[in-house]
Amino acid sequence: MTIRYSWWGAEERAKKINQTIALFEKKYPKIRVKTDFQTYQSFWEEFQTQASGGNPPDVFQNAVTFLRKYDKRGVLLDLKPQIQAGNLKLDDFRAGVTEVGEVDGKQPGISGRLQHDGPGDRQ
Repeated sequence: MTIRYSWWGAEERAKKINQTIALFEKKYPKIRVKTDFQTYQSFWEEFQTQASGGNPPDVFQNAVTFLRKYDKRGVLLDLKPQIQAGNLKLDDFRAGVTEVGEVDGKQPGISGRLQHDGPGDRQ
C-alpha cells in the first residue's frame, strides 16, 4: 500500500519529516509513503488543483483555519469513525489536541504541531 503525504516549509522541516517517514516505513513495511515537499505557494496551488479534481493527498499539512473550508467541499475524511473503531489511536496525544481539528462534530484533522514540546513547555 502506498499513501501520499504532502507538506510545505523549510528544508529542515523536510529533513525531519523524511526521517520520521523512514522510521514509519520501517515499523510498517507494507506501507510506503510517497512524499511531496514544496514551497508554501506551490503547495497550495497544487493542493487546490488536486482537491478540485477529487484527488488530494492522503495526508497533508494544513492550517487548522482551512479545515472548515475543505470539509464543506467534501475533501476531508471524517477520522472520528476510525478513532472510535480503534484504528487511529490518539491515547498518547496531549489533552485537547483532537478538539483543535474538530469541525461541526466531525474530526477532519488532527494537529501534529500541538503534540510536540516546545522550549516553553519544558520545565
